[in-house]
Amino acid sequence: MNNKNILTKWNIIFIIIILSWTIFPVYYLFLTSIKPAFLLLERPPRFFFSPSLQSYEKILIEDQYYQYFVNSTLIALGATILALFIGSLASFSFIQWKFRWKEAIFLSSLIGRMFPPVTTLIPIFFIMRSLKLLDSHLSLILVYASFEIPLVLMILRDFFGQVPAEIRECAFLDGCSSFQVFSKIVLPLAVNGILAAGVLTFVLSWNEFLFALVLTSFRAKTAPVALATFVENEGMLQWGAMAALGIFTILPVLIFMIFMNRFLVKGLTLGSLKG
Repeated sequence: MNNKNILTKWNIIFIIIILSWTIFPVYYLFLTSIKPAFLLLERPPRFFFSPSLQSYEKILIEDQYYQYFVNSTLIALGATILALFIGSLASFSFIQWKFRWKEAIFLSSLIGRMFPPVTTLIPIFFIMRSLKLLDSHLSLILVYASFEIPLVLMILRDFFGQVPAEIRECAFLDGCSSFQVFSKIVLPLAVNGILAAGVLTFVLSWNEFLFALVLTSFRAKTAPVALATFVENEGMLQWGAMAALGIFTILPVLIFMIFMNRFLVKGLTLGSLKG
């Protein structure tokens, strides 16, 4: 066995160890969510048993926690669409036109990601209260989109810049407007970058906790907040129901990432190349 095969073997072993370390907590969380109540605190823990859906019945039917997952989905999708729309238009402007202080303006647009979001929590709360948007989907959509637009701008500016300038110039010579060049030429050629930016924006918006906790109370409460406040509402630890809530909180993102993984990897990889 040559050195290359040995190295490959150790790489595979290392990947298996890392995957096991990463996946096992999720696997154990799922087992806890389907365990009968009398087995939850058994020591040592049992890995083979007759599954029970009692925890899922409690959170979905009795407590109707499904509404919080609907809220998270609507808010994350809304923030993703808004961030992609504004970020893509801004990215096209930066690569299409030359204007004074372009780089300075681009760098200043990234300030939103240079400091902890918690530093803006109090002013954003007062702004939303003055606009009467507290406990609404729109408030979180606007906040999340504003935080993720710099990320979209960083990703898409590089992608749009890889579209040959000659193609854009020919389109202008053929009578296309700026918006037609943007929508019919640049966007289709940068679809991988758009999907990559969309995946990252959706995941970050779905997982956000602090602003969802402060800006909502009931109507727009998201899944992460519902999970964190479950113990407080119940007054006691109910491990099965908490595990079921945890599974439902990570499941949409997990499924989303599985189906969009190849676009994410391909998009970010292509976005890192020049020429």
